[in-house]
Amino acid sequence: MLTDTKLRNLKPKDKLYKVNDRDGLYVAVTPAEIMAEKFSADPTYVSELFVEILRDGDQGEIEILFRQIAMSLEKNKLPKDN
Repeated sequence: MLTDTKLRNLKPKDKLYKVNDRDGLYVAVTPAEIMAEKFSADPTYVSELFVEILRDGDQGEIEILFRQIAMSLEKNKLPKDN
C-alpha cells in the first residue's frame, strides 16, 4: 500500500515511472522536464496547481513547483537578436 510517507519519498528519475498500489491503482512519477512541458502547454493547469500547493503549505512542493515553472519559462524564452 502506498502510504503518505512512501509517496513523499518518491523521487523523479530520467524517465516517467509508475509505482503500483493495490487494486490496480498506481502513481506516475514524472521528471521535472515533463512537468515544465505541461506548464508550457497549459498555463491554466499551472495556476490551479499553484493554488492547491499553496493551500497545502508544503515548502518542499512549493520549491519544486517554482523550479519547474522556471524551467518552463527558460524553454519558452525567445532567442536574442544579434
